[in-house]
Amino acid sequence: MIRLDTEVGGSLKNKEWSYHIGGFYRQDAGPRTVPFMANQGGQIKANFTKKLTNGQLKFYGKYLNDRVTFYKHIPVKSLKGEPFENFDVATSSSFLSLKTIVPNSEDIPYNTASVRNFDADNAIRLQNMALGMAINQQKNDWQINNSVKLSLINQHYRQFQGNFIIPTGLAMTVFNPIALFPFATVGLAPGFPAAPAPAFPTYRDAATGEILAKFNGATPDANVPNQLGNFVYGTASLDMQNRVLDIMDNFSATYIQEKHRLTLGVYGAYAATKSLWNVDFLLTRLEPNPRPLTVIFASPYSPTTVFRGTDERGIVGYNAGAYTNFEGNSAILAGYINDYWNVSYNLKIEAGLRYEFLNYNGFKKGWSVPNESDAAAGGANLGNGLKNNGGLDGNPLTTYDNRFRLDNGSKFNFNDQYGYLSASLGFSQRVSANAALYGRATLGNKAPDIDYYVQNFVNQPITKGTTEKIWQGELGYKYTEKRSSFTLSGFYSYLDNILFQLFIPSGTTTLFTPPTFNAARTIGAEIEWLYLPTEALSFDISATLQDARFTKFTYYNVNGTTSAQAPTANRQALPNPLLDDFTENFDGNKVNDIPAVNLNLKVAYQLGRIKPYFQYRYIGQRYGNKRNTITLPAYGVINAGLLAHIGEKLTFNANINNVLNSKGIVQFDGVGVPGASIEDLAFGGVKSQNPTALGPNLNGEVINAANPSLLAIAPTDLNVVQATGRPYMVRPILPRLLTLSVSYAL
Repeated sequence: MIRLDTEVGGSLKNKEWSYHIGGFYRQDAGPRTVPFMANQGGQIKANFTKKLTNGQLKFYGKYLNDRVTFYKHIPVKSLKGEPFENFDVATSSSFLSLKTIVPNSEDIPYNTASVRNFDADNAIRLQNMALGMAINQQKNDWQINNSVKLSLINQHYRQFQGNFIIPTGLAMTVFNPIALFPFATVGLAPGFPAAPAPAFPTYRDAATGEILAKFNGATPDANVPNQLGNFVYGTASLDMQNRVLDIMDNFSATYIQEKHRLTLGVYGAYAATKSLWNVDFLLTRLEPNPRPLTVIFASPYSPTTVFRGTDERGIVGYNAGAYTNFEGNSAILAGYINDYWNVSYNLKIEAGLRYEFLNYNGFKKGWSVPNESDAAAGGANLGNGLKNNGGLDGNPLTTYDNRFRLDNGSKFNFNDQYGYLSASLGFSQRVSANAALYGRATLGNKAPDIDYYVQNFVNQPITKGTTEKIWQGELGYKYTEKRSSFTLSGFYSYLDNILFQLFIPSGTTTLFTPPTFNAARTIGAEIEWLYLPTEALSFDISATLQDARFTKFTYYNVNGTTSAQAPTANRQALPNPLLDDFTENFDGNKVNDIPAVNLNLKVAYQLGRIKPYFQYRYIGQRYGNKRNTITLPAYGVINAGLLAHIGEKLTFNANINNVLNSKGIVQFDGVGVPGASIEDLAFGGVKSQNPTALGPNLNGEVINAANPSLLAIAPTDLNVVQATGRPYMVRPILPRLLTLSVSYAL
C-alpha cells in the first residue's frame, strides 16, 4: 500500500480570509488476493473562511474519485475457520477477473444489438463531489447558524454476490433447471411441470477451452479425468449504478440566557436518485480467484443435439438474477426545538422535540421474459408438452438467456408520505466533586429510506413501508480523579415494526419472501476505566455486556420449494410453490451477529518522544442466524503500534493489525445451496410445519398430514451437509496488516 497525504493552509493577504487545502492519493493491493489493484484513487478538499464581525462565513468543496473493494465470503471446512481445500483463510478471496459483454436489458427494446460492458477489475468506483456554505453570526443573545450543501454522487459497483456450491455433475440440473425442461420426464398429472432429467454436461475452461470434466448424468465419465472435484461454484456478477443529486439546508437560531440555551431549527433536504442494477449468474471452478467455466450438454434422447448451458465467458443466466431500473425523489422537512437548562451548578437538563415529514415518489420499471419456457410461464398441458421457447435469442439450444429480464416499458409508481414526532429527555446530576449521574430517554421513529423502494418489489406493485419505532434509555455513573476515570452505564432499547424479507436466489431466478414485521429489545451495560499509574503509562479498558433478543419475530419458511414441483410416486404435485409455505415463531431468540461480550484493552507508554502501544480486542460468541442454530465462535485480535516524533517536524507511525494472524468469523452466509436460506439450517434439519400432503422437496418422502413435524426439509440438516463435504461460506476477519506512515510539517 502506498498513500500520499498533503495539507496546506494559512491566511490570505488581507487576513480576513483563511484557507485550507488537502487531499490524498493511494494505491493498495489489499489484504486479500484479488486479480486487480484492490483500492486506488484519491480526494481533494478545500475550504475558504472569512471572519465576520460576530461570526464567520465558510465555503468548502470536496471531490473524490476512488476505487475500493468489498471482500465477500470464502469457503471453510468448519465454523472454527479450518481452511477448505486450497483456500487460505487469511489471504484468499473469491473474486475473479471477468471482462465480458452482456445484452443490455434497458436499451434492447430500442436497439436489439445493444450491450453493456462488465469489467470486474473496476470494482467499486466512487465519484463524489460536494459544495457547501456555512455561516454563523452572534446577534446579542442570539446565535444564528445556516449551512447549505450540494452533493453529486456517482457510484458504479462491479462486484460478485451470492454463493452457490453445486455438485459438479448436477450443475445444470440445480443451477438452471429451466434449461432441462425440453427433455424432462413426463409428468404424472396433466397441467404440472415434470421433473427435469439429469443433464450430460461437458465442462471446459472458458479461457483455454480445455475439457475439465464430463459427466453422464451425475456420474463422471471414466474416459475424462475430473479436474473439477466434487463441487463447482456459482455466483452472480452485480453491475449496479447509482446516481444521486442531494441538496440540504439546516437553519438554527439559539437563544442564550444564563439558565437556558434554547435552539429552534428547520431542516430541509431533497434527493433525486437513479439506480440501474443488472445481475447475471456465473459458473466457475471452486477455487481462490475462480476461473469461469463453459458448459455444454446433450439431450438424453438425442445425443447429437447439443445445448449450450453458458455463453463463452461462463455466464449461465443473462440478467436472470435481477433487473432494477429505478428513478425516485425524496424530500424531507423537519422542525426541531431543543433546550439545555442549567438548573443549578449540579443539575443540567436537556429536552428536545423533532417533527419530520417525508415524501417519496417515483417509479420502478417492469420487465418480462421473452420467449419464456412453458415450464416457467405456465399454461396448459405442461406435463406432456413442455417446451424451451428459446429465451432472448429465440434459440432453444442456448439456455443461458432463458430467464433474461427485458425492460418492457411498464412502470410501478409510488407516492408515499410519512410523518412522525420524536422526543428526548436527558439530565446530568453532579453528586460530588468527582462524580456525576447522567441519563437519557429517547422516543424515535425511522421511516424507510429510498433503498426500501429500490431493493424490494420484484416486478410487482409498490406498497407503502412502515415506520420503525425506537425506544431507548440510558443511565450512567461517572467518577473522575487526577489519574483515573471510571464510567458505568446501563442501556435499554426496543425496536418495533422491523421489516424482514428473505432474498432467495433459486436456479437462474430470484424471489423475495412476503414481509413480516417484528420487534427486538436489547439490555446491556458498558464499563470503561482509564488509569494512568504514572505520567508515561496508561491503561484503557472497556467492556460491553448485552442481551439482544427478538420479542416478536415471524419467519416465513418456503418449505424447501421455490418453484413448481412435479408429482412423484411419493409426493403430490405442487403447481404453486407458495401452497406449501408456512410461518414460524422465533420469539425469544437472540438477535444474530450481536455478541454478548465485547472487550477492549489498550496499554500505551510514553518513552520520551516515542509512544508504543498494545491493544487486545475480544469479540464474544454470537449466533449466525435468527433461528439460533448456527454459533459463531468467539475470537480475539492483538494490535500494536508505535508513534515517534523525530525533531520538531517529522513524525513516524507504525501499526500492525492482527499481529498473530488470528482467525475469526465475522459473518455466516450459509452452505451454498441454491434456493436455501441461512435460517433453514440446523443439526437434525428444520422440521416442516405444513399440515398438508403437498410436502417439501424431500427425497422420496411425503408429508404425513397427521404428524408433519417428523419430517425435515431437504437440504437443511447440517449433519448431511457435513457428510457430503460441502463447505461453509463465511466472511473471516482480515489478516495481519502492517502500515507505515511518515509525515512532515513545513
